Amino acid sequence: MLYSQVDKTKVFQRLQLEVAFDDETVQKKELFYYICGDVILDNEYYFINNKLWYKANDEYIIKLNSEIDNVVFINPDDLGLSQWDNTQHSGRNGEFRFNQSNASYLCLDHKLVSIDNQRGGIEFCDLLNGDNGIVRLIHVKNDCGAALRELFAQGFVSSQLYAEDAQFREKVHTADLKREGNELTDSDRELLASLSPKYKNQFEIIYAIYDDKTSHTVSANPQKTSEWLNGTLTTFAKVDLLNRVGSMRAMGYNVAITRIRPFPQ
Repeated sequence: MLYSQVDKTKVFQRLQLEVAFDDETVQKKELFYYICGDVILDNEYYFINNKLWYKANDEYIIKLNSEIDNVVFINPDDLGLSQWDNTQHSGRNGEFRFNQSNASYLCLDHKLVSIDNQRGGIEFCDLLNGDNGIVRLIHVKNDCGAALRELFAQGFVSSQLYAEDAQFREKVHTADLKREGNELTDSDRELLASLSPKYKNQFEIIYAIYDDKTSHTVSANPQKTSEWLNGTLTTFAKVDLLNRVGSMRAMGYNVAITRIRPFPQ
């Protein structure tokens, strides 16, 4: 059973917070949007989402973990992703440098799609690969818990715009992107153009998470998604991920998750 209680505080609804990200995108939302996360009080789990506080009992936690195991996990070795190097990929633009290190992928991090009625730009994805008829759109984040909210939102917003906005699709297919870092090559442009005739069920949206917290260990032979992501997803993050996955699946996309090496074992 899941309980909720509405917070009737009005002041947060009037306050707006503008956040500028490393890729130069700007997000302005009411302050309450940014208040999210989990607490454990007297061995009970509570989390806040969309202005509501929830209390999750043991039955709900078990069901939640079961649903997480139904999200496809792809071994990072099968994706050919680089390992994370904290000496190279930490600090400002660390994720950008990591994305650039993946030579077998087209790096679209910091390359933004600007469309009408959309403030700032939107990243189509961080890494793109179109081998073997499967288009993999990878979104990368170095974090855990509630902080993964922006990662999950990035994948959802991009996929929704690609599904519903003709201008967004056209700018992706024609490589009409605001560029930072390496210029797109002719083969990069051909790859983007090749997406045009593909159906959404040929796209696989992948969340790639780097989490090196020592307590978030991965067993020697993980079998389930929850085992690969041990500790990485808090209760709030699990709920948020499942909401995004369900919405993207409903649009026709395939969705998966992976964890970037190395991780504590």
